[in-house]
Amino acid sequence: MSLLSLLAALGGLGLFILGMKTLSDGLQKFAGDRFRRAFDRITGNRLSAALTGSGLASLLQSSSAAALLVIGFTNAGLVSVYQTLAILLGTGLGTTITIQILAFQITAFALPAIFVGTFLRHFVKRRRLSYLGNIILGTGLLFLGLQIMQGYSSGIGQALLLKEILRSEYLARVSAALCGAMITLVVQSSSATVGIVIALAGSGVVGFDVAASMVIGETLGVACTTVFGSIGGTNAARRASLLYLGITVCSIITALTVFPYLIELVRYVSPLPVTLYHTAHGAPTTVQTFVARQLANLHTLFSIGMLVVFLPLTGLLARSTTRIRQGNDDEYLLEARPRFLDDRILNTPPIALRQARNELQRMSRIAGSMFDDVIEQFYKYDAKRTTRIRQKEAVLDILQRDLTGFLIQLSRKQPNVRDSVELTAMLQIVIHLEHIGDQNEALLDFLLRKKEERLLFSTIAMSELKGLSSEVAEMVHLAVAMPEELKTRPVLAEAVEKKHALQASQDRMHKLHVKRMSSGRCNVASGIIYNDMVASLDRIAEYAFEVIEIEEELNNEIAGSSN
Repeated sequence: MSLLSLLAALGGLGLFILGMKTLSDGLQKFAGDRFRRAFDRITGNRLSAALTGSGLASLLQSSSAAALLVIGFTNAGLVSVYQTLAILLGTGLGTTITIQILAFQITAFALPAIFVGTFLRHFVKRRRLSYLGNIILGTGLLFLGLQIMQGYSSGIGQALLLKEILRSEYLARVSAALCGAMITLVVQSSSATVGIVIALAGSGVVGFDVAASMVIGETLGVACTTVFGSIGGTNAARRASLLYLGITVCSIITALTVFPYLIELVRYVSPLPVTLYHTAHGAPTTVQTFVARQLANLHTLFSIGMLVVFLPLTGLLARSTTRIRQGNDDEYLLEARPRFLDDRILNTPPIALRQARNELQRMSRIAGSMFDDVIEQFYKYDAKRTTRIRQKEAVLDILQRDLTGFLIQLSRKQPNVRDSVELTAMLQIVIHLEHIGDQNEALLDFLLRKKEERLLFSTIAMSELKGLSSEVAEMVHLAVAMPEELKTRPVLAEAVEKKHALQASQDRMHKLHVKRMSSGRCNVASGIIYNDMVASLDRIAEYAFEVIEIEEELNNEIAGSSN
């Protein structure tokens, strides 16, 4: 039965990861500008973000569920790493409220949510209702997974954890803290964990010091749940969950280090324990009261301390991890939201224009790195790289939406002629960069289809594709280069020369491909995929060339206005 329970619990884990992904996709598609901007404003301030996390944990009666929803918001690009950290820190405070209402079961809504979500997704034609169905379906799968894990893991946790570990008379504080984390992972609710610990301490199964260590350790279970929820998500979600895990570990180590002083503080702010003596069969028995109140106050003090110490550091921590990722690779570009745009700066057009340039530069780098990743798939297919490519396409879509809206709002601030010309050029470049992302994804789909259907290209055909992709890469790198680099040499003339060379290469490839088709060395299915890939590469080169043309025209306009 233990093995079956373990397998069922793992199935529940898979369900809530699937629910997390479905929920994230639905949120990203459903969230319009109005909701996204409202949520962004609410969580823009550290304190309000923490209060939002507290409210979510109280509403859902589970800080684990609240943390998973926040990770879903991060995956959808609704909140940044900075905001996510502040919200997650607030969930611990919300747990202290939910201790009094442990009987509430959010998982009771899982199956109805799955039915409603499936109905809206597959039987309703309106697009926004279909997206809403994705959100509801993902939420239902999420809570059904939690319910399955709770139902099938509780027996395992009770047998292995409570009956064996807690029976030890010499249980160390660290072991007790890990025990509290394990219980939270099993029941998927920190408030339920505190309730279990209160029951154990009140019945005398564990001492007060052990119970206090378990209460401190339950936050580690929430942090681990958050890490599990970020599996398969965006880089921002993974960074936020790992940062929260690090903060939690540091907080627990600190609390256990100053444990005696912390217990004294708890006893100072809590009612004094009352010891009642009575005789049962001639033996004195002691019954301690107010244990629950003390443990609840301990949890509140620990959560407040964690919030007070780390909330002011959220910005610094988020920036530091971005620099670390930037030093290793380009995954820091995968944050599914603008990094430089701020609507509050729109009233200062020069600064807002500089922000837009920075964001456009970031968008260019994402498009260029996405193309490089796709070309790498020609040489060696990598499933992780495929995931990264699709994440970059999602980021490009979000940046196109946000940057276009930002530029349109900025254009209404009555800019001068020079800035007006630059705004128009930037809007055109944004569109072309997003089109490059679309064609990159199309190329990836063709490669996947070739792999799944086991279509074979001849050695010559594959060499031709690799050669053409290298030539297109030169054009793309010219288009996404820094503006300062574009001014140092006649880029447009170089791009025209490369465009002619690309056209000649395509003509030569087309003639050779027709010969292979007519001689029977290439079947129809492989030939169609080959033609589609060549067409996508041609479109990418054309979009890149248009970006170069726009940049060149803009530079000439700026130089003419300066003279």
